[in-house]
Amino acid sequence: MSILEKAMELAEDIANSPELAEVREAEIKMYQNPAAVEGLKKISEKQEELKDYQMLGKEIPKEQLEEFYKIQEEVQQIEEIQNYLQAQSRFNQLIQTINLIIERAVTGDRDGGCSGNCSSGCSGCC
Repeated sequence: MSILEKAMELAEDIANSPELAEVREAEIKMYQNPAAVEGLKKISEKQEELKDYQMLGKEIPKEQLEEFYKIQEEVQQIEEIQNYLQAQSRFNQLIQTINLIIERAVTGDRDGGCSGNCSSGCSGCC
């Protein structure tokens, strides 16, 4: 099997992984919740406002930042958004671990000194 074939197989395995399925399911549930959708819309609108200040070279007023953080905090309290963010985090951890394994194989640092207690989530497999 060629390297590219192995890469395609890995990509298919990632696409079919429970971690990605969990992200997709959580995303669907998040967008089915009107409060979550409205909260995400508010965050997006506020981000645009803050970006406008930056693009004009102006300092963002403290009140604007505080309002943004307040909206963000409120939105993160919505269960479906929490579930989505947690699922996304687990999927990102999987991708980081895969990248770490590849990096260590390429650099020859197969041991890597990992005890399985690191934050990369490799469980000592690297």
